[in-house]
Amino acid sequence: MPTVHLVSRPAAGGIKTHLEGLLGDLPPLGWIPVLHAPRNLIDQLCAERNAFDTFELKVPASLAPGDLTCAHTLARQITPFDLVHAHGIRAAWICLLAKRFVPFRLITTLHNVPPRGFASRTVLSLIKSQSERVICVSEYIAADVQGQSTVVIPNGVTINASAPDKNKRELLPQVAVGAFIALTAARLSYEKGIDLLIEAAKLAPEIQFVVAGDGPLRESLQTDSPANVLFLGRIDNVRQMMQAADCVIIPSRSEGQGIVALEAFAAGVPVIASNVGGLPESIVDRKTGFLIAPANPNEIATTANLIKQDPATARKIADKAYVWVTKHRRRQAQSAAVAALYCEGSSNA
Repeated sequence: MPTVHLVSRPAAGGIKTHLEGLLGDLPPLGWIPVLHAPRNLIDQLCAERNAFDTFELKVPASLAPGDLTCAHTLARQITPFDLVHAHGIRAAWICLLAKRFVPFRLITTLHNVPPRGFASRTVLSLIKSQSERVICVSEYIAADVQGQSTVVIPNGVTINASAPDKNKRELLPQVAVGAFIALTAARLSYEKGIDLLIEAAKLAPEIQFVVAGDGPLRESLQTDSPANVLFLGRIDNVRQMMQAADCVIIPSRSEGQGIVALEAFAAGVPVIASNVGGLPESIVDRKTGFLIAPANPNEIATTANLIKQDPATARKIADKAYVWVTKHRRRQAQSAAVAALYCEGSSNA
């Protein structure tokens, strides 16, 4: 079977979920995956799998003098004319540099809209010109990136064989029995809007807000939080944690696709999300979830209370979302579409 080298920067959320899916799905589709990533990500992805090769690749978080060294390391880990699949603009940039040392086929997946700065847009132009395909995980990203090589393949999630069980309060022993739980799972950074969630919590003291995730703003966010906000830190069982919640809130200021929404759909939990980025591509207001105005803590609090007061209507919406994600966002369908692009390039080589 042919080999595909998956290259990533430090990652969580959509990139991590995407890689998990590919690592499991590609072998049955005829491809042997090899993972090149920072050690922490390798350890997370290999926790339950060890059937593929890995190489540690210390990709800096932003443009750095060490990029060329990192690229040279990658070049020594692959064979000429192999297929390399970069995840995110940072990984793609390292791959572009690695091409100076060894020729290979390149496919890039963009999980977010690239920054607007001159350097990022210059790198994006190079990525588009030197990648066989640029996969965008939402129409929103594709509209920003543009280009003849772009194709939209939305991220998918694992769908359980049966409808999920929502009665798992033992997962949150810190929360009082009978409390209405509003869960947010996100990196604690500005674009994820956790500060907006905290302001909403101040407006809705009767709701228990739970934040799963870690990031650079954790200390300041916790300092400003009222008593009804609980920070869990980074957790591995996000889907299970969602099943312990009454709703999932996505207060993002920007979002490439919003894979947390898909995870919540698959968990059978009502979703409240900002009407930004790629989120409206899966969340139809009052049909598969609740879309609210961006950067609006009052709407977050009001909508959470609406679900609390009318759980029957919220349950019907969550059930429709579960049916939708089962039909349109299965992880295996995403992996098969990606593998088809690999084969398309091989047949044209």
